[in-house]
Amino acid sequence: MIDERKVLDLLTEPSFRPGLVKVVDEVRRGVADPVEVVSRSLDAAKRYSHLNAYITLLDDVAMERAESLRKALRRGLDRGRLFGVPVSLKDNILTRGVRTTMGSRIFQSYVPAINARVVDVLESQGAVVVGKANLHEFASGVSNKSSVAGPARNPHDPSRISGGSSGGSAVSVAIGSAYISVGTDTSGSVRIPAALCGVVGYKPTYGLIDIWGVFPLAWTLDTVGVLARSISDIAYFLYAVTGDLDYVVRISTDLDIRKITIGYLELDENNKVEKYIMDIISKLDSEGYNIRRISINIESYIETQRVIRLAEASAIHRELYREYRDLYSPDVANLIEQGFKYSAVDYLAAQRSRSILTQSYRSVFKSVDAVVTPTVPVVAPPIEQLDEMAFRALATRYTTVANLVGSPALSLPVGLVEGLPVGLQLLGDVGHDAELLAIAKSIEVAVSKT
Repeated sequence: MIDERKVLDLLTEPSFRPGLVKVVDEVRRGVADPVEVVSRSLDAAKRYSHLNAYITLLDDVAMERAESLRKALRRGLDRGRLFGVPVSLKDNILTRGVRTTMGSRIFQSYVPAINARVVDVLESQGAVVVGKANLHEFASGVSNKSSVAGPARNPHDPSRISGGSSGGSAVSVAIGSAYISVGTDTSGSVRIPAALCGVVGYKPTYGLIDIWGVFPLAWTLDTVGVLARSISDIAYFLYAVTGDLDYVVRISTDLDIRKITIGYLELDENNKVEKYIMDIISKLDSEGYNIRRISINIESYIETQRVIRLAEASAIHRELYREYRDLYSPDVANLIEQGFKYSAVDYLAAQRSRSILTQSYRSVFKSVDAVVTPTVPVVAPPIEQLDEMAFRALATRYTTVANLVGSPALSLPVGLVEGLPVGLQLLGDVGHDAELLAIAKSIEVAVSKT
């Protein structure tokens, strides 16, 4: 059995960027005070309040929680794997006694009586929820422009979108007000804002993290995901909430990159972001990874996922929409109206197609260990010039595949184009989360040498 202390030692080596793992280590050793850690996080949220990362900031609640953890620490009580760690939660994740809006005017005063299961797990491990993060209304968009609280703004340029639908989550991590943000991903909603804001966004294999108590968008596609500052932090978080030490052991073990085969799709040299990603792929080739061009019929996955997503979303919203039609944002209402047009036959045909496409996707991993693409093939556009539907088509081009097949996927920040962040997406085989994180860690290190 691997000693957890040794794993923390490995993860806090200088080669890893400080973040969640560092604060856990320091709080456990008594070097850092949970009250001071949480206070700094709240200060960051207030300092960057113009970016609108939060719908509800839990100042008093978070400080009371930190005080109670400090007392527990002094008494030597069980401290949990996330003891004293400030986290934010996307505001479609139910929190007992705390307003949960879903980003919608319909729920702007709703206070749940229960927690989502992931919240119970976080609290049992000693995490401190500092706020409910902004999101696109009902998690139904990729810009975060349509929200009851107004748009979350990009920390690299506040005139630009954060991406969505977990936009506030990405911003909260980028500004240092949360070490981890728990979001949701149905078409790329964790990975898209992660890419546009320059943080790591991870969508695990479907069902890895319990989604009970999260307001649904499309129940066979929705996944609880996580945003953080590094792959090490993602791996440690997964260990913390699942108890599976394999996530951190894998990324703490040196990979022989000569045995790693990376697949890539044909990209457009005339697109600045795709050209930049091509250069990253070339760098990986020169570093010693085996690079292989592959073919995936992206359009088939996009259309199949679209039918399922819209049909399920419309079924979920049918009663709400009838009663509160005027309270929906136009772009969200448009999507629901589109979903109403699909028949049961359309939906079942799409699910059948999904089974075939999933088999095809999984066959790719007989010859490669991971597939890389741009996360989003453009940088964050200006809020005021945004065409929501056109941007959705661009932003989800490479991300919807993983939701359709239920595979793990992540966005890794790899640099800037025109002064704005760009993300490299890594796709893995279904159920092979630890392997994908290990490959991502090695790529994170390789890219940092540039």
